[in-house]
Parts: sequence; C-alpha cells; structure tokens
Amino acid sequence: MGHIIGESTYPTWSRLRIAPPTNNSGNPGYGGGQYNVEYPAGNYFLRTVEGNGFVRLLGNAAPAPGFQLSKPNPTDPGIFYCYGFVEPNNDTILGKTVTMTGGSFTIAADAFTTGQNVGTAPDLPFTAVELFEFLT
Repeated sequence: MGHIIGESTYPTWSRLRIAPPTNNSGNPGYGGGQYNVEYPAGNYFLRTVEGNGFVRLLGNAAPAPGFQLSKPNPTDPGIFYCYGFVEPNNDTILGKTVTMTGGSFTIAADAFTTGQNVGTAPDLPFTAVELFEFLT
C-alpha cells in the first residue's frame, strides 16, 4: 500500500506526486481522507524502485503519469501508451521492458505520443515494468 500525506485540493505533497496507475482490470482506484491519499496494494499502481517511489506530476492541465494497454479484443493488436511522466522522464523510460500476460516488449518513442503497436501477444494484466514495482 502507498500513502501520501497532504490534501489533494491544495498544493501539498499529494497534489504534486502520484503512484502511476495501470489499466489492469479490477483497479479499485485510490482513496484517502482529508489529508492523505491511499493506494491499494496489488497490480494496480506502481512506484519507482529508486527514491521515495512517487513520481512528480506535470500540473493540473496535464494527464497524470501512467501506463495503459488498449486492446478491445484478444485478436486485435495492442496499443501501449506511456503518458505524463516528468521524473523519471520519457528518455529514462524509453527502452525499458514491459511484461504482460503473453509477452513483453521494449518501450518505444511512439508510446509517448500516438501509441506503440505491441502486436497481439501481450495482454492485460501488466506484470512488470522496468524501473518500477507494484505497491505491496
């Protein structure tokens, strides 16, 4: 489980940092109280393996950092998106390995813009992302 202290509507720690989500099925989202954000344990949210584990947000108008696989049907090619990262930045994440059910792939530059075609083999759930680990 991850915990960030600070009110999310004011510019405090929880407003400036996040545990990046995946779109694995069953993601319950995060909860918390007036002065904290609580992330559930499991394969839903990731932390960096270095530093305090949380990643910096770009700001209110930018998308929050995260990883997503879009694959409407099992026979369709998957499109992988990696978005919103500042620290670690895209150059640091580029070339890292993502492991999913059925296969793995290396993050390419398209993942940060139009989406990276990863073929039909990889499928949800995410099981590992290099540089990150799931919250426990």
